Amino acid sequence: MGAYARIKSAIETAADAAGSIVKVALGSSGNFVEYPEGVAGRRTWPTGQVWLGDTFPYILSAIGNEFDSLYPRVWCVGGEDWMCSSIGAAVTGINADPVPPAAGARVMILIFPGYYTMTSEITVPSWVHVKGVSKRAVQLYNNTTDMFKVSGYNWFSDFLIEGAPTTTLAAFDGDDKSNVRIARVDMLKNAGNNKQRFIWQSGANWETWLIEDCIIDWYGTGGYVNLLANTSGAARAVDVVFNNVFFDAFQLTTWGHNIGVRACKDVRIRNSTIRGNGGWHTGVRVENGGIAGSVCHVRHSYLEGGVPVFGEANTHYNLINSDAIGALTAGTRTLRNSSVV
Repeated sequence: MGAYARIKSAIETAADAAGSIVKVALGSSGNFVEYPEGVAGRRTWPTGQVWLGDTFPYILSAIGNEFDSLYPRVWCVGGEDWMCSSIGAAVTGINADPVPPAAGARVMILIFPGYYTMTSEITVPSWVHVKGVSKRAVQLYNNTTDMFKVSGYNWFSDFLIEGAPTTTLAAFDGDDKSNVRIARVDMLKNAGNNKQRFIWQSGANWETWLIEDCIIDWYGTGGYVNLLANTSGAARAVDVVFNNVFFDAFQLTTWGHNIGVRACKDVRIRNSTIRGNGGWHTGVRVENGGIAGSVCHVRHSYLEGGVPVFGEANTHYNLINSDAIGALTAGTRTLRNSSVV
């Protein structure tokens, strides 16, 4: 049975069970709902349109149930009766599903327009994509806990985070997990209260993160906006890419860093703008973590304010086709077609 016929059948079944409709017709010659005796008679409306009367809740419920059967791997979050009321409720449903998310059974949480306040951290299961319909229409806020804890093989896209004022919280807790993509997720100033971290990743095993097309207007006064820390005891390749990001940190009153890279190799920043107020800002800080070998690559980017790039002793960074006036190092660096003075 095709989707059209299945939705029609579902509407009839739901409406009949509700006792308010005895017949629903959807067709090229017109659409109508027929009521039982004692209720106002048949009501018609033009083909291709829907009459929004007493039948509307039942029609919505039927379409929602049918949507679930047609797209069983999509969990919708929003204000309608057939949707999950929160991202947490969607995750609860996913965890209870007898068919768990997997490489061959991937799941999406699709967030419909709205403002969503969260008060507990959401651990997103592996192979789940959290996606808003548009970052202009979906806004998330949590000033109680970190917002998301990843499990690995996660994707996040197309929503706005209203930055929280609590500096110890993070939007994304990496939890030493791998294979994560964050795309088109912004974290804005929230009337000057955006002081939480964006990404906080630390551990001995994690790798492979892609962050792209994100804007952060950070109002913290010091510390890290993003920290990538390897704790394995030896510098290792982590395969991280920041692509086409715009990071601002202009409210610093002590040292602050847009991106911290600690004991990591193969962290690449490209096609990006990273800025902060002079005197306290480090755009990219390459740290040794007590061991030698940390390496970072900056390509085709513009960095300004304070020390745009800084490398600690026993670290190395490459600056290629980039503008980073004031960049310094206590280790080594390679410059190619780039400005530092």
